[in-house]
Amino acid sequence: MTTHKVSIAGVEVVVGARDLLKEDFDECMDENFFNEDYDTAASTGFFIWEGCWILIDLCKGEFGKTLKGKRVLELGSGTGLAGLCAAVCGAHVLMTDVATVVDGMLIPNTAMNANLKAPEEKQEIPDINASVPTTNLPWPCSTKIGSGTATSLTLNWRIPVKDQLTETINPFDADIILAAECIWLKELIDPFVETVFDLLQGKNKPRAIICFRDRAIDTSQVFVHMAEVIAQFENKNCKILKLSEKAVRKEDAKKSASNPNSPVVVYEVTLRL
Repeated sequence: MTTHKVSIAGVEVVVGARDLLKEDFDECMDENFFNEDYDTAASTGFFIWEGCWILIDLCKGEFGKTLKGKRVLELGSGTGLAGLCAAVCGAHVLMTDVATVVDGMLIPNTAMNANLKAPEEKQEIPDINASVPTTNLPWPCSTKIGSGTATSLTLNWRIPVKDQLTETINPFDADIILAAECIWLKELIDPFVETVFDLLQGKNKPRAIICFRDRAIDTSQVFVHMAEVIAQFENKNCKILKLSEKAVRKEDAKKSASNPNSPVVVYEVTLRL
């Protein structure tokens, strides 16, 4: 495991992750290999990908300010680095992934950052004539992280969300959905789009912020083009808005040998009214 640190909102978030560029896949046996929920897609949850860094950069800017007091649900959280950074910004974050990743990454990395103290915030005198701001309570069983909170939940995209509700946590209570480069295989398109579509129908009518890096070439039979994902969302009567496009860090470019110069593109997905 390699330790990764991010300074955000005056605190330092620390997580453990495997290093793709240092892994010797011929010499080591993956200890999760025989887990029922573990496959090629799940194995990537133990690494930090380029889209994660772009989402963190967004959290460091104006977008991070909009997260304060919101219930955020992150899909394909992996190491939890992006979700924990969102929590530091004041969000109440529910990080989700398959059970193996939740147990191996999200729970220990959340514990590593438990009770991170945020810098003292300026206390504003309330205006008695102003409307009361609407902020949500933390998700049940959350840990204090900076100005916000975080917890984790097993969520498998191949199973309907409604069939994975627990007695205490309802993913449909989210205000915002985050997904940082967690869809890259063609086999993931249908379950990912179906999961996001289900969550968009939650009572708070959330929006989804999706970071995507195109790893496919024109003839690719394995990697997905974002155009395919967009088409699926449009078939679900969703609105897709391109928010930004960012070049990846030089040290990350080599992680996509087939398309090393492709940027990370940030999209917003909402239901059409």
